[in-house]
This record gives sequence, C-alpha cells and structure tokens, in this order.
Amino acid sequence: MALFLTEQDVLRLLPIKEALRLVERAFRRQSRGQAQNSPRRRLHLPHFSLHYMAAALADEKRAGMKIYT
Repeated sequence: MALFLTEQDVLRLLPIKEALRLVERAFRRQSRGQAQNSPRRRLHLPHFSLHYMAAALADEKRAGMKIYT
C-alpha cells in the first residue's frame, strides 16, 4: 500500500540536519555501487507535466519514489 506524505509530514518526520546526513550517506553508497538513483523523468502533457523520481538500496531491501504534477 502506498504511503502519501504532505510536505508538512516530511518536515515533521525528517529534520533537515538528518536529511542532509542521509543524502551524503546515499551519495557515498552510490559511488560504491551500493545504491541506485534514476534521473528525474518528466511527461509533458497538454495541460500539465508528471514528474517521477526513484532510488533504491538493494542490500537493505528499500526503495522509494516521488511522483508529482
């Protein structure tokens, strides 16, 4: 089941200092081939665009994505 988070949910659950620490960790893991990050994809449609981002840590059995219009 999908978990939908608002921007306020994210700010409450993940303080910026912790987020920065985790981003740095993810980049280090990606440089060692331990993480995958796909480039942002966009579908440009007549009245809106759909944006999609995804990443994964296979050894931790974790993956996430963000989709927004």
